[in-house]
Amino acid sequence: MINKNLYPRIILLVVGIIASGIGQGLTIVADLRLAPWDVFHKSISIILNWTIGQVIILVSFIVMIIWIPLKQKIGIGTILGILGVGLFIDITVQFFDAPLGPWLKITFLVLGILIFSFGIGSFICSGLGVGPRDGLMVGISNLGFSIRTVRIIIDVFALLLGLILGSKAGIGTIIIVISVGPIAQYSINYIKSFIQKPA
Repeated sequence: MINKNLYPRIILLVVGIIASGIGQGLTIVADLRLAPWDVFHKSISIILNWTIGQVIILVSFIVMIIWIPLKQKIGIGTILGILGVGLFIDITVQFFDAPLGPWLKITFLVLGILIFSFGIGSFICSGLGVGPRDGLMVGISNLGFSIRTVRIIIDVFALLLGLILGSKAGIGTIIIVISVGPIAQYSINYIKSFIQKPA
């Protein structure tokens, strides 16, 4: 029988997966250039002729292999997140046509960032596992580096690989880099304060 305390965590996990996938998909549809990792994913998707969601699933599992020497634990949320986020990214990209006009593109980008950031907060607050990149970041930081430094290095490395392989960065890349972290942190604080309120 499932512990009653697990139900809210499962709900947070599911909401986080769906929101992360839809939000990330909207930032792709906005067509104002991609987040650092998506620049890399886009390059691989062109080379393999796969959807970007399929590439994200592949890359995520490869990143998880790097966890082994870093001794990071894989949670059920990690696996479900990899599969679910990739799926909902593809659904979103297929469902929405590319917006016409700069203001509509900006609207898609802003909505995508907000939904994606909330999804990250919900996923983390579930406590049922971390995403592949977050696990990599935490594992490397445990070797004596700050999380901020490790995150910057990982994102820049993925961005450079994507650029080398032929994708492009732009204004959307910059906006995503500087906004997702703070909004996700706000989401985490808000969700924690909400679920800790006395009944």
